Amino acid sequence: MSNSNPRTRTAVHHSRQVLGEQCFPKDMANLLDLPTELLLQIVRDVQLKPLDLYSLAILSRRLNSIAMPLFLASRSIHDAQKQVITLVFDDDSRPHARHYVSNRRFLHAHPNRQKDPIVELGAAAGLVVAFDLTSIRTLECTFPQSFTDISALQRHLDRLATLLSRLTSIDSLTIHFEGDHKRRHTNLNPLSAVPVPVADVMNRIFDSIARAGCRKLTLYNKSLHAKNQPEFETEVPFEQTDSLIRAVMAAAKEREEQQEAERVVQKKAIFSIAQAKRGLRRIKSHLFDSSNSPDPPVPPPKEMDKLYPFYRPSSTPSSSRLGSLHIQTPFALLPRCLPAIRNLIHASKNTLTSLTLSHIIFHRELFAACLSALCFDEKNAITHLTIVHCHIISTHSFLDLLFCFQDRLEYLEFDRDAAAFIDSTHYRQEDVLHFHELATLKAPLDWVVYFLKAERQNASDDGHITIAPSLPNLSSLTIYCRSLVATYFTYEAYYPLVNPILEKLHTRWVGSSQYALHPRVDVTLDVHVDKSKSWQMEIDRAAFNLIVPYASSSGRSRDSRQARLAASLDPASATLAAFATHRRAPEQWMLVTGLDVSPTLPPADAAGATLLTQWVTTLFPGVRQVRLQPPYIPQFLPPAEYKRTQKEFVVRAGRLLRNALCETRIDKELPLPAWRALNVGQWTVPLDD
Repeated sequence: MSNSNPRTRTAVHHSRQVLGEQCFPKDMANLLDLPTELLLQIVRDVQLKPLDLYSLAILSRRLNSIAMPLFLASRSIHDAQKQVITLVFDDDSRPHARHYVSNRRFLHAHPNRQKDPIVELGAAAGLVVAFDLTSIRTLECTFPQSFTDISALQRHLDRLATLLSRLTSIDSLTIHFEGDHKRRHTNLNPLSAVPVPVADVMNRIFDSIARAGCRKLTLYNKSLHAKNQPEFETEVPFEQTDSLIRAVMAAAKEREEQQEAERVVQKKAIFSIAQAKRGLRRIKSHLFDSSNSPDPPVPPPKEMDKLYPFYRPSSTPSSSRLGSLHIQTPFALLPRCLPAIRNLIHASKNTLTSLTLSHIIFHRELFAACLSALCFDEKNAITHLTIVHCHIISTHSFLDLLFCFQDRLEYLEFDRDAAAFIDSTHYRQEDVLHFHELATLKAPLDWVVYFLKAERQNASDDGHITIAPSLPNLSSLTIYCRSLVATYFTYEAYYPLVNPILEKLHTRWVGSSQYALHPRVDVTLDVHVDKSKSWQMEIDRAAFNLIVPYASSSGRSRDSRQARLAASLDPASATLAAFATHRRAPEQWMLVTGLDVSPTLPPADAAGATLLTQWVTTLFPGVRQVRLQPPYIPQFLPPAEYKRTQKEFVVRAGRLLRNALCETRIDKELPLPAWRALNVGQWTVPLDD
């Protein structure tokens, strides 16, 4: 654009003086005396750099409303109320005053020498000083600094707190801590893990989002995002008796208590918190050792823990609208940050429907403090509960937690890292867990057995007693196969454990008087196999040939009940069930429609594809989808090329499996088996083309 207009030329000269090394009050007054329309036209026409727009925006509130939308537009933020905003809080996102003079003089003298490092100023810098911005739909923030650099972390958290304090509305906030250490809170002194200034800033953030009506809060450590699930391993010899299981669990509990006592002694030796520990021991004796008390334990206010203070309902009004809370970092649950998180949970008891805790190493005081926010007489609204990759939660404490949600929980997930189930005979019959609304359950095998045994007896007015089935609305079940029988999955070891579960679900579905209305349960088995024993799949098929005849002889014959079962399944499975004459799995195993196998990789040749196909179709004939781990490519490749190579490997494995499925048909007139798709990481390959 030509700046031939003298007035425009003068205004541009004044604006550049404002953005340059010198700024006089007289020039500032002349610039602000211009009409808003002319100021906007000048700022647009001279095509200022992002740094110039930022510098102009921080001079006054009026200039901020003019220049800041242009700066944010240059950073692809056009409507904060409708788009997802991703911010990275690092040193490059924060302007430095020293660059305004030295770099400009250098670049003016040598325009082609180097690029101004502040020219690429990110959106985070603009949003922090965007004074007219009051509403954001979704905000995702990343803090890449290590937790060892507390001053830098505090500075950037304070910038985020400043931004949130101005907002009147925000729907979703996600905070990534790349430098968070997963075991940081296991320090001898947990109070030292989070300095007071950092905790104060985090508390300001939680207060601001509660006031702004945030509906979803996610806190997680990005370094744990792709972490593989730890394997469930044990070297304890097994005899299938309840007494041995209780003995093993009791020994583990004793070791845990001994380790806890040693940590307490170490804390006493280094830090003077003896009186606080005496309070902890009193609370622990009430919360964890009262095996005769079936009620969820709530410690009295006079015995408040000084390290993890228990929550008092009167301290926070119920005004938050938070609906989903996901915590994947111990940072938010450390002593100085925990009260604010717990207050946020309790303030949202009428709206919080989803709670997720993952990758957290709990200890008794920490879990008890979290539990205290949910164990009051006032009911909460949580319908989705997920606790995965969390350690050191005792069985009884976890049962007490589940009792808080049993009348409304619809989704429950906890993985193989959960404590092994111990027979809770101290609970009365009326206190057994009954999840009436639960539709999706993902749990270890030992816990699934407990949930399915939880049947309730209801007495009518005339004295007639009816038995209410456990999990009446269950439609999806994922079983994490773990046991003291074997570290890794073998058909011989796990068949006697899984078969009773499937038989009970199948009998309830087929034999119920409400057969037409009762939902069919889709079962997914999550199994760990020993990758060092490539011949195990052949051994499993041999064990299948020995076990199945005995299981079939005691089962039901092919009557109308089996015909109804075959008709309800997909056509391929129904045809196989009706016409196959070879040995086949019991009909209750047709409920298994999904299979997650780790650490098995996709087959690389025809022999491997045939072996995997025969293992799946023989042992699990109803499986429609199999999930395997992504292949490892032993080459140093750029990320994009590495992903492309992985995808090619998966597609080739899909072709091999498709050919192997065609070869496994006994009769060419029969359709392919039920297996329809291969899932590997982010890719799904259809096998029925």
